[in-house]
Amino acid sequence: MADPMSPLDILMTIMRQRFDDGDAEGAVAIAKAVAPFVHPKPKERAAHGTIDTLRDHQLVELCRGGVARAGAAQKATD
Repeated sequence: MADPMSPLDILMTIMRQRFDDGDAEGAVAIAKAVAPFVHPKPKERAAHGTIDTLRDHQLVELCRGGVARAGAAQKATD
């Protein structure tokens, strides 16, 4: 038995077929629908600004626990 295609596989196949058939508009419509699943947006960074704008305690938190904890410390002081 052949491996079943996922919904994403099916949409990508149809998108490519439409493009090959000269239906660029149809291919673009499908591309827009599948883009978030193929190319997800990067996660928002918790710490805003640059290292020059962080306070000393935020830099310490960044060194201890990473960006998420530093971002939480920044929100608490804002």
